[in-house]
Amino acid sequence: MENVKNAETYYTVKEAAEILKIHRATVYQLVRTGRLRAVHLGRAIRIPESSFDALLSPAPSPAPAKPTRRIITKIV
Repeated sequence: MENVKNAETYYTVKEAAEILKIHRATVYQLVRTGRLRAVHLGRAIRIPESSFDALLSPAPSPAPAKPTRRIITKIV
């Protein structure tokens, strides 16, 4: 019975779209780009509940870009 306690809930694409309040096509795009983890069961796609947390948590901000050096030349 331990496996039942640790079982994760999986959602269909339609259910995930309703939970996230986005279009189904957007869910497919997030899965395709790897931003939303999904399990493929044949042709069916199931999204684990834990992947919502990973998607909605803030991403670490990238390091600030170095300013580019500009060389100004004056042609007279």
